[in-house]
Amino acid sequence: MSIYFAINYGVSRYRGGSKLVVFISYSDKNRVFAEDVARELESRGHTPFLAYRDMVSTGETWLKKLYQQVEQSELFVMCLDATSVDAKYQQIEWEWAVHDGKPIVVVGLCEPTRQHLNKFPTLSHYHVHRFEDRNERNNAFRAFGLEFEEQFEFIQNLCVEAGMRLMRYFGLRYLIGTPDPLDNRRNYATEIDAKIDEFIRERIVEEYPNDTVLSEERKDEYQSDLINSTSGLAWTIDPLDGTLNYISGDDRFCCGIGLMEDGVPVLGTVFCPTRMELYTGGKGRFAERRLINEGSVERLKTEAADLPLEACNTLTHINSEAENLKLCFQRDFPQHLHASVRRVWMWGCGLLGLIAIARGSHHLFVQRKTYPWDVVPGLAIIQSAGGAHSTWPARSPDPWSISNYQSAEGILACSNDGVLTRFFERFADK
Repeated sequence: MSIYFAINYGVSRYRGGSKLVVFISYSDKNRVFAEDVARELESRGHTPFLAYRDMVSTGETWLKKLYQQVEQSELFVMCLDATSVDAKYQQIEWEWAVHDGKPIVVVGLCEPTRQHLNKFPTLSHYHVHRFEDRNERNNAFRAFGLEFEEQFEFIQNLCVEAGMRLMRYFGLRYLIGTPDPLDNRRNYATEIDAKIDEFIRERIVEEYPNDTVLSEERKDEYQSDLINSTSGLAWTIDPLDGTLNYISGDDRFCCGIGLMEDGVPVLGTVFCPTRMELYTGGKGRFAERRLINEGSVERLKTEAADLPLEACNTLTHINSEAENLKLCFQRDFPQHLHASVRRVWMWGCGLLGLIAIARGSHHLFVQRKTYPWDVVPGLAIIQSAGGAHSTWPARSPDPWSISNYQSAEGILACSNDGVLTRFFERFADK
């Protein structure tokens, strides 16, 4: 988020950016803000201290231990918000840090008011890092290896908002509209697909007018849109992956938004609204699963074991267009796949299949004939989780280069490079 540069900037100023013990001061009414700060510091290898999490004492003993933590810390991070003016212990912690001459970084959800300055002596000596100016923030993010940070914040909020709009109609078939056949009466889209697609597209175009937007609902415009990119950045939208599941009342559907730079996936978000699960990942980031209702965060890792194909739980998605069905079944590929792996599933939602690879429950995902919106969010998350991906049969990790804008013939995603290599060895001629 926009405050994270301030944290990393402040930390990097001391001891040349070495790993530090950091005391985080916060208001009890805004503990979530402090937890976000702590996670950001932990992700960069620092050791943050949060009183409610890391201490169990009470009374005078608690205050004594709290002071010891401030004293032992190498950096003091002040989380400033509107409720800080009423936070007794935050004021005490500030006084201790100032008295001990601790290096202080102030990150704020608000600008300091007169009340703040009265409650926290010498606060006016410190800059409250907020970075409201977009160019200033973007340049700062790049300087500290946090490229696309602004887009990352934007894409998460947009994906959740779009997914929640889907829930207005889930299970209410009479409100969804009659599904329209897209091809040979096998693939379907509803009015909801189109409405959510338009909602997402308008928000992206408003915020990033120089970027390209690619979506399943406008497949006919795919090639011309991609080669007309002026920024090198292209957003992918799948407003409703798993349309038939959605129509049928099956909860295996999701909303997926991705971002590519010169054809390479760099950001991905997948939101499952029935489970309130948000999956995120991308360039320079951890892959994470967030439970929106609970506020909890789980870091995702693909299966690290170098498994033989015979031990791989495998997912696939068969594109139903007549031309692509022929491609999929040529040389009896499905039969060879079933015979080569532990088991094959098809869930009717390709993005959730890719998420299963990132979570480590499955090890191989293979699909013939894909477009960027089908897989970009999932591939970005898999890469952050430690997995590998490639086009298939031709092996390339860069499937949608701006200079080669045709869709990939097939996509392969695996839990690690070992599984990827063994798949190519087994299916090179398939």
